[in-house]
Amino acid sequence: MFEIRYLIRSGDTLWRLAQVFHTSVESLMTLNKGIDPLNLQIGQIITIRPGDAVQFPIYCPPVKVETRTNMSQINNKDNQSTHQPAPQMPSVMPGMPQMPSMPQMPSMLQMPAMPSTRPSAPQRPAMPQMPSVMPGMPQMPSMPQMPSMPQMPAMPSTRPSVPQRPAMPQMPSMPQMPSMNDDCINIKLVDLINHFRMLWVQHIVWSKLTLMAILEDLPSATALTNRLMENPQDFGNAFKVFYGDEVGDEITRLFTEHISIAADIAKALKLRNVDDADKINIVWRQNAEEIAEFLSSINNNWHVEDWSAMLNEHLDLLRELMENTLSQDYIANTRNFDEMDIQAINMADIMGEGIYTQFPN
Repeated sequence: MFEIRYLIRSGDTLWRLAQVFHTSVESLMTLNKGIDPLNLQIGQIITIRPGDAVQFPIYCPPVKVETRTNMSQINNKDNQSTHQPAPQMPSVMPGMPQMPSMPQMPSMLQMPAMPSTRPSAPQRPAMPQMPSVMPGMPQMPSMPQMPSMPQMPAMPSTRPSVPQRPAMPQMPSMPQMPSMNDDCINIKLVDLINHFRMLWVQHIVWSKLTLMAILEDLPSATALTNRLMENPQDFGNAFKVFYGDEVGDEITRLFTEHISIAADIAKALKLRNVDDADKINIVWRQNAEEIAEFLSSINNNWHVEDWSAMLNEHLDLLRELMENTLSQDYIANTRNFDEMDIQAINMADIMGEGIYTQFPN
């Protein structure tokens, strides 16, 4: 995690700086021992660690989930498939007298007793009678039910059924899992942020190479300047997608002016004309304020104070780059570019998130 130096300006508070640079007031207090948050001084230099409080979201693709609209219906279906009651046997067999149904299923260990008071089976209708007396034989009774073997008990309606599992309370319908939750972000937001990160990183890379080429009078200065001047048009085209041609053209104009003024400062510093460079620097700062005001006017998620602080920090880093190049302090220039890179990515994220919030679809 890299740290940057920030110059306190009018209206700055630790809370606002924490919001702008994606950090926390606690982090600012830790990095700047003894700082009084209620008595910040204009011109005071503090240390900021951008992104110290950021938890980067993770993209989660949509997941298709089979919904269960009614758990009790599923349980009942399972019961019907695995606990079907046995089919009842007919109570009257063809050609046999009707048997009374048994009121209770006997215990499996006890043989069913034949009660003496059990009603006799009804006679079959119109059966021819056999001779009532056979010579030497006692009278044969009518055909009673065979007592020797208990008849397979029918499955009466009063037989206790297989215990059913208690019905589950009805669950609310489960909607399809959404593609974004508290830990996930939409792929459209990811693409938008990545696009603005590309534009801002290209801006600082080509700015650094161009300014160093001007200051060191390198033959590549013209080619690098031409490439850098394409960057404002790229920003303008990105804004046209959401805000139309008029807004996109204004973004192109403002960013082109920002680059042109930076080149003028580099040329003045190359001639060791610091006074002229400081005068041009005032115009440079005015351009930054104009950009901040314009951005806040087209998107309510962007505040002029935030963009003013970020753009002025960007100008400070570019001016430091030019001075380090003149003094040939390339180690300091390396650290400077690291800070510039983080700061540019922060601006890209705020720009992308602001547009996505305004145009979520």
